[in-house]
This record gives sequence, C-alpha cells and structure tokens, in this order.
Amino acid sequence: MIFHHFFQEKIEKDFEIRTFYLNGHCWSMAIFSQNDEQTKTDFRKYNKKKPNRNVPYLLPKHIEDKIELLMKSLDINCGSLDFIKAGEKYYFLEINPIGQFSSLSRTCNYALEQKLAEYL
Repeated sequence: MIFHHFFQEKIEKDFEIRTFYLNGHCWSMAIFSQNDEQTKTDFRKYNKKKPNRNVPYLLPKHIEDKIELLMKSLDINCGSLDFIKAGEKYYFLEINPIGQFSSLSRTCNYALEQKLAEYL
C-alpha cells in the first residue's frame, strides 16, 4: 500500500503582500500583519480594533514577470494574488481570479476601479 504525504513548513514572514493583476500590470500592497497575534498567521483574520499597517509596495521586476507568465499560462487577465515575504524570498500563496481589490485600491490610492473600467 502506498501512502502519500505532504508536509508543509511554517514560514516566519516579514509581511504579506496582496497584488492586483490586470492585463500585464501589477499593483501591490504590503500588509504588516506579523506583529498582531490575531493576524499573525493570516491577515484576513482582521483586527478591527487595531488594523494592520498597509502601504504601497513595488515587487521586484522578476516577480512581476513570473506573475505575468503564470497569469498568461492560466489564461487569466485579471485577479488578486497573495504572497508572503520572508527575508529575500517571496512565497506565492494563491490567486483569486475574481480579484478583490477595493481595499488595495483605496489604501494605496491606486484608482483600480478606474483602471478596470478603462480596460473594459
């Protein structure tokens, strides 16, 4: 009998990153969630009493190039991607092809609603 196992290592993050991708362009936000016990593992366990600090973030070009390659290979022209950064490494977590971006747009003043409307 063969048993398959998958073990995942916990990565101690410096911060999380939410990136909105639209037709070859990326807009990112760093989310400093690691110092709050409630959001330490996942920023989506929001602390409404003491929200995490969020700031605009510029991903390195080689990471944006990989995002574009991934999105094109999946035939997705719009979506939100989540990463964690630990030291010099970026860890990809997931893609949301629906592309939640309102918090990112508002917090970082990216006007993504306008960019999406212009694209459509």
